Amino acid sequence: MYIKKFLTIFLLFFSFNTYAAEYVVKMLNIGESGPMVFEPDYLKISKGDTVIFEMTDPNHNAILVAGPKGGTNIDTEYAPKTSYTFDVEGLYFYQCTPHTLMGMAGFIEVGNNANKAEVIEAVNKFEEGVVVPNAKGRMQKLIEAN
Repeated sequence: MYIKKFLTIFLLFFSFNTYAAEYVVKMLNIGESGPMVFEPDYLKISKGDTVIFEMTDPNHNAILVAGPKGGTNIDTEYAPKTSYTFDVEGLYFYQCTPHTLMGMAGFIEVGNNANKAEVIEAVNKFEEGVVVPNAKGRMQKLIEAN
């Protein structure tokens, strides 16, 4: 009897961990979409997945601007690599503090984007501070497309 319960619990635990995925977001001076970008800049993941922020080029960070209540607080503190497991569904909007004027920001959608309206407000405020013409409006277009 105890063995069946143990095996059931073990198999359930093992099956949940098997489906968790790991993703890498690179912090770049130049990327496919231009200068000072996160790649990918919009990432869709599942609850329980892990995202590794990798400072491919120096002097970047990732700081949470807006996200779901009780969600993961992103703050890479300029570390070469920082990983976060996302256990709260919703849309996360983050920026690179030294390069906000250049529009360096990105999104992680975990399971759903139920808080999209709140994030859009944060994006609009963020876009007011972007001064590089080619980067201005990029985050608004990105969130509208997703």
